[in-house]
Amino acid sequence: MEINLSILTELALTTVYFLTAVFTAVAIEEFFTPPPALQPCKKRGRRLFSYIAIWTLTIFPATIALCKACEIVSKAMGFNLPEQQIKLILQSPTVEPTTKAILLVFVLLSQPLLEEAVFRRYLFRNILRVKVIKPTVAMILSGVLFAVVHQNVLVFLPLWFLGSAIAWLYYKTGTLIAPIIAHCLFNLINVILLFVITQ
Repeated sequence: MEINLSILTELALTTVYFLTAVFTAVAIEEFFTPPPALQPCKKRGRRLFSYIAIWTLTIFPATIALCKACEIVSKAMGFNLPEQQIKLILQSPTVEPTTKAILLVFVLLSQPLLEEAVFRRYLFRNILRVKVIKPTVAMILSGVLFAVVHQNVLVFLPLWFLGSAIAWLYYKTGTLIAPIIAHCLFNLINVILLFVITQ
């Protein structure tokens, strides 16, 4: 059972990067008052499911449409969108199945968990500390930071939209469980679409 060390090294570095960001945010929070509480979700079970379902049925298609629009505009301007790295790795015959499985676990579980801890729990909530910034503006700002960190100018707009929408979901439900589930679903559907649409 062989494992591709270069891919795993990249995953490990990404994890260390996000964990460092989380621990730094926690350390900074210790010097200030706790961030403001979010709106608690009453009747959490059913309402939480409703918010996640609504988010998935509306935001996901809108994000895909934005991605497609960016792709069309990019091609019209002479830019070629590179193939998604995950698709290249998963389709590569030289990458071992164990490495592919580890990559999928990272993309579908670890990455959403780490990103939600950084961008929603700490960045979004700490932006809300500033009294003059309204929640909507905080959602937009956290979405911008989410898009910037992904370092892909060609899909900046959909990533910004997605990040802002996930912040809205977090704000409305008052629990990090909702954005983590939504983010996991988004990544799962994206991975499936990579192979269904682009065959």
